[in-house]
Amino acid sequence: MSSATGRAWGQQDARPSAASGAMIAAARALPAGHQLHVLTLGALTNIATAVMQAPEILPRIRVFSLGARYNPQSKVWNKSEFNIRNDLNAFDYLPGLDFTVMPLEAAFPLQFGREDTYARLDETRPLEQILENRWREHNPQDAKRIMWDLALVEAYLKPLLCRVETAMTPPENKQRQIRVYVKIDDRVLAEDFWKVLKAY
Repeated sequence: MSSATGRAWGQQDARPSAASGAMIAAARALPAGHQLHVLTLGALTNIATAVMQAPEILPRIRVFSLGARYNPQSKVWNKSEFNIRNDLNAFDYLPGLDFTVMPLEAAFPLQFGREDTYARLDETRPLEQILENRWREHNPQDAKRIMWDLALVEAYLKPLLCRVETAMTPPENKQRQIRVYVKIDDRVLAEDFWKVLKAY
C-alpha cells in the first residue's frame, strides 16, 4: 500500500498500487449484476484509490473491513484505531459503497490461548508452523491473542454465525448507512478455523 489518499487541508489524491489496479480490472471483468467482494485488514487506501480512478466500479464492489470502534448501544463511533488512522480520508471517501465494518468490539471475543494453540498445532506441517512461529517470535509472553483478522474472515465465510446491524457513519463523515458486525459466535468460528486448517 502506498501513502494515504488524504491531505490535512482536505485534498484527496489517488494512490495507485498493484492492489488497486487489480481490483479495478476484476470489477470491470464481472458480468452485469455481480459484485467483487473485498476483505480489508488495514487502511482503505486501495479501495478509495480504485473508486477514485474508476468510479464506475462502485456498484460492482462490496467491501468488508476490519477497523474502528463502535458501540451498538449508544451508536457512537471512535475512529482512533490503527487501521482507520492510517488513512482517515479513505474511510470518508466511499459514499454509496456496499460497506460492512467489523469494529474491534465485535472481533475482540475471538481469542486463542497460547498453550491450547500450541497443543493443537502439528509442527511437522509448514502451514501450521506459521501460527506458532509468529506467536513465539512476536509475543511469546502473551497467554492469549485476539485473532482480529481471523474474526473478519470467519465472519464473512459464516454469516449465519454473526449479527449485523445497520448504522449511520460517524457524524463527521459523509452521512450514509452502512452495515456493522455487532456480535459473532466466537466459539463456533474458532472451531471452524481449526476444522478447516486440519482438513487442508
